[in-house]
Amino acid sequence: MDDRFDIMLTSYALDPQMIPSSYTAYGNDGNHFNDSINRPPNTAVSQNVADAIHYSSDHIPVFAKFIFAQIPLSVQLIEFNALTKDDIVKIIMEDSDRS
Repeated sequence: MDDRFDIMLTSYALDPQMIPSSYTAYGNDGNHFNDSINRPPNTAVSQNVADAIHYSSDHIPVFAKFIFAQIPLSVQLIEFNALTKDDIVKIIMEDSDRS
């Protein structure tokens, strides 16, 4: 597994920031350096999952959590209702386009 790499493409406008330590390569138990992911034992996933990863692609699935820039939206509230419960306010907006 030493010959893999990942590219995550995003839009510049979103300004993504990956949360540290959230990157996970699914199925990688760290014991398959220069070896097939489905060679037993794989301590991260079952043998069936390791086989599926091995035979379906030349990359293993990766997961990561991102924080995206908060882009202000221009919204005009014409009418809304609000409910309060336990110091929480919930705003309920009706869709004006619905008939």
